[in-house]
Amino acid sequence: MGKGKPLGIRIRHTKFKAVPGSVNVHLVPLLWAPQKPENMVAGKDECNLCQIIHPCTYVHLHLDDVGSCLVSTGVLDQLKKAGLELHELEVVGSVDNPPPLRLDGKTDRRQLDQENARIQQAWGNAIHT
Repeated sequence: MGKGKPLGIRIRHTKFKAVPGSVNVHLVPLLWAPQKPENMVAGKDECNLCQIIHPCTYVHLHLDDVGSCLVSTGVLDQLKKAGLELHELEVVGSVDNPPPLRLDGKTDRRQLDQENARIQQAWGNAIHT
């Protein structure tokens, strides 16, 4: 791994079972972090990504067909604080220079979340150990 280069961390759900034809999202609550208004559907208390009411901030992990995805080192720190083992997650590799996820403040949040989920899943398959 090159010094100073961005690093993506590949994590895997240890008890993942694929459901054909479904979207595989694993939710991890960050109990210390309140839900942010920008993460909710306008005028409602629902999450703009999954349309569920969350009592706190949740990390939505978009898992690929083997139960893994790519996260940043910052997200990994949050997941560790929440308890990796408690949420049946493990670190299985890393990727140098992963593609950036977009957060431009102009594009519809749902569209960005879908694009970022595809990046998270696709790059979850690129492993360095």
